[in-house]
Amino acid sequence: MRKSHSRFLSLSAVLLVTAFVPAGRAQTGTLTTVLASPSGPWIEVDGTVYFNVMSAFWPVGSTHTLSIPAGTGYSYGLNGDTQWQFQGWSWAGGSSQSTVVQVTASPSVTRYTALFNSQYVLTVQVACNPGPCPYGAGWVYVNGALYPNYENVWLPTWSTWQSPGGSALLQAVAAYGWMFSGWQIANNPLIPGLNYTATINDPMTVTAVFVPAKNVNFLTNPPNLSFYADGTLVYTPQTLEWGLGTSHTLSGLNLTNDGTGKRWVFGSWSDGGAQTHTYVVGNNFTPETVTATYAAAAYPFFLTSPPNLNLVVDGLVLPPPYSYIWGLGSTHTVAATTPQTDAQGNTWVFQSGTIW
Repeated sequence: MRKSHSRFLSLSAVLLVTAFVPAGRAQTGTLTTVLASPSGPWIEVDGTVYFNVMSAFWPVGSTHTLSIPAGTGYSYGLNGDTQWQFQGWSWAGGSSQSTVVQVTASPSVTRYTALFNSQYVLTVQVACNPGPCPYGAGWVYVNGALYPNYENVWLPTWSTWQSPGGSALLQAVAAYGWMFSGWQIANNPLIPGLNYTATINDPMTVTAVFVPAKNVNFLTNPPNLSFYADGTLVYTPQTLEWGLGTSHTLSGLNLTNDGTGKRWVFGSWSDGGAQTHTYVVGNNFTPETVTATYAAAAYPFFLTSPPNLNLVVDGLVLPPPYSYIWGLGSTHTVAATTPQTDAQGNTWVFQSGTIW
């Protein structure tokens, strides 16, 4: 098998060649095109190498030699990130798998195509923020395998060939003391998630970014209650290993039960955030503690006289019934809209309210 590396011109061009014949001799020509598909590999026509495509007027009946400089081996793009391998020639009414063919110019055949299989390079990198990465900060599996198929070697950069339109499943695994931060493609924002499916339409570089991790401790007051961290229900006390400077979503439960069946309503977070908010881990190695405070549940209800009139509860005009679960000690506003009309068309004006 012969292997050859193609050398390419900076600009592709179509060369139009006109063949001349002796004066006084009648002869007809046919415009014939020879090209590579997909574009990129070099082709050779009558001993001259062309980049991608050649067009020329050939005298009808003349013979010509078509060949592939790379033979049956591989040829590559200028950056070495695209690979081609010759598969055969194709033309109207014929084909050949030989790298060298002789053809006869004919008006019935105006195009000869050199067919190639193409592949793009997928480069996977491991990077750390801050860098550089120490040995074994993290690993990346591609389609379930750690390149080059053994797990005791840590490779910060490696590449694999992929077919156009194909996909590769990338899976990040962080070493102890490190957290996976996201996938970096070009200068785009980090893509979160341990798994990423790369669709290969061009040469592609994907960087798995890891950050140093530290302990973030979570508590509730009273103890042993729960909340959501990044969409996962967390039971306290709990310690999570999160990366320095990474962002996470904390969400307190509207209502939760303790081990005795007593109900509790979310009250506040120790960092001052809203019930659902983004928590950013500090850029230092000092452990952090976050506490969610809950209040014992109370069950207020409201009535109107006459019944079935509307009230404004915490700024919302609501119809009956008025039954709520609120935390003890929490503050709310209740007001009556006045005047208002009931279902029978009677108009009522607020007079007084009673709390009991």
